[in-house]
Amino acid sequence: PSILKNSAVRRSSPKLNAEDGAVVNVAPDGWMEIEETMWGPEKKPNMRIEGGSTLKTFAMPAHAERVQYMLSSPGNRPVKAKVELWIGPQRCVHEFMYDSMDGKSFPISCILQFKKLQPVLKVSTDSTYEFPLEC
Repeated sequence: PSILKNSAVRRSSPKLNAEDGAVVNVAPDGWMEIEETMWGPEKKPNMRIEGGSTLKTFAMPAHAERVQYMLSSPGNRPVKAKVELWIGPQRCVHEFMYDSMDGKSFPISCILQFKKLQPVLKVSTDSTYEFPLEC
């Protein structure tokens, strides 16, 4: 996963263009405008998680407000995965279950935004050893 930092950056606010009446986004004075985009098609998952109820956790740093992740499978295999965002040991604020018969042809890319509470992203597979995962 990629951790996106958003300090001293703000989403642009819509303003009306006087010339043609179109709505354009401009950053307020003193702020830097950013474009919120997903990873392009050149970005591929590079971490393999084996099947068999295997999990991988990613602790978010204190400055992070968003995390971006993608799920795929090696070599046109089925994917059964679960992604959770935990705040503390008892509070799961996001749960995403992905079940696909061809994870290579249908990869998933997601961006999660959260409060600065240092959550933990947990990516896990199901109990079948035959279904590894790339994230």
